Amino acid sequence: PLEFSVMQLMSPIFDEVLKNRKSFLIDPDFINYVGSCVSDKQTPRDVDVLFHSGGEGVWDDNYLSTMPLELRDKHSIIWSKVGPIGPYIPGYELWAIPKKEISVKQPEYKLSPLAGFSLPTASNLDDMGDLAEDTYFLEPIRSGLRLAIHRDGSEVTAFDKDGDEYALPGPVIEAVESIEDPKTFIIDGFLSKVDDQPVFHMIDLPWWRGAELIQLSAETRRVFMLKMPESPHLKRPQCRFFNDKQDTVDFLRDGDRDYFVIPGSSTYKASDESNWRRFEVKKLELAAGSDEEIKKLVDSGEWEDMTADARFKLMTKRKRVDVLYPFAQLKTTKKGYSEREVFGSKSVPALAKGIFKVPNKQSIEVKFDGFRIQIHRKDDTVKIFTEGGHSVEERMPGIAASVKTLPVKEAVFDAEVTPYDEELHTLGRPGAAPALAAPAFAKGAKEPVDDSLWAAHVFDLLYIDGEDIHELPYEERRQRLRGVELPVRDL
Repeated sequence: PLEFSVMQLMSPIFDEVLKNRKSFLIDPDFINYVGSCVSDKQTPRDVDVLFHSGGEGVWDDNYLSTMPLELRDKHSIIWSKVGPIGPYIPGYELWAIPKKEISVKQPEYKLSPLAGFSLPTASNLDDMGDLAEDTYFLEPIRSGLRLAIHRDGSEVTAFDKDGDEYALPGPVIEAVESIEDPKTFIIDGFLSKVDDQPVFHMIDLPWWRGAELIQLSAETRRVFMLKMPESPHLKRPQCRFFNDKQDTVDFLRDGDRDYFVIPGSSTYKASDESNWRRFEVKKLELAAGSDEEIKKLVDSGEWEDMTADARFKLMTKRKRVDVLYPFAQLKTTKKGYSEREVFGSKSVPALAKGIFKVPNKQSIEVKFDGFRIQIHRKDDTVKIFTEGGHSVEERMPGIAASVKTLPVKEAVFDAEVTPYDEELHTLGRPGAAPALAAPAFAKGAKEPVDDSLWAAHVFDLLYIDGEDIHELPYEERRQRLRGVELPVRDL
């Protein structure tokens, strides 16, 4: 073995840079004490500590670890790019201090060239409303075998989607070996046949040269992938790129093939379910067919004679909201309920810790224990459907009459209907079921119930005066709902 230090391998310029390093002040007010502990004459309940930074790191944990145990719970950590906006006490300066020992280090990698791993999986995209606001790549889903090809110098190995080794065809191996730069990489893609010749179509690049790219965004990884050489047996992505969600949705609806829908901000989640989505045009065609089928069944009167399961199966395939025709309302999963429902103040801190790991907006809605309904109005016609698609407007004449007084010609509301007693205490689903709910919601029930003390608590607006808005952001739908001017105050 040769004996040399890392300094002997460096260029003269880099050597001079290292020798001339000096400490310098980055931020004189990096950590500050703010809030009531500084400006309030009263005894503050806690100490507000502001980090002059836009993103959370490990600094807060490191800071708290320097404090006695009895003081750690008395701190409230705040992150802000703009720094203090009121009186503050500078607590810590941020300095850059040159390291004395110079050595080359490597980050901790999750992947390694020539070591197999399970490839990211994509969940089905059944509802366009599930897409978040983002840029998107649409990568065609090809017939063939999903593989990852690894190269490290002269060695080339392939692994299937489960991480098991796979024998590549000779022409593909030769195409990979012929690449001059980079000589180390991992490419994710599909192996298929074109004109009876094997071709590997790249869709992602989790490793490039000596660097793991899985924490970079899809947009950044694509920049590296476009540097990969092409050949007849090795092809770069043929994807489409869209700057926003709406353009992505419009293209998919008008398209005629299946795609991986990849958010531009998404990382590469090896051995895990990714936030990629799988769009299948046949499912969209089925959805379009179910829209027309539901219309035909409702208009002919056959809808009410169907079983609840048969109705619900059709409703779940719908792709749009039409006035006077039922659809499947969104339901929070059991897992979601356990994480999202708040039954008292004690559960708030744990809830907040989970949903505010990254700063974001959240909407809070009072939960009523009643019956989920969808309310449709078109001119003087009102339809009220249960979750199973059962039409019940004739059984609730008071609520139907109230809907007709609203200042809209067409609308579809998502709501929870709840009966009350004479003292205006909610009876809820269990209390109302024996006397009120059963007659109103039973199949074949004809007689109206006394719904004079029933209230429909509306929490979403999905259609308004000719416009299907169910795919708009919730915040925007809520603003439109407020504009309807419901007769009861907005909760």
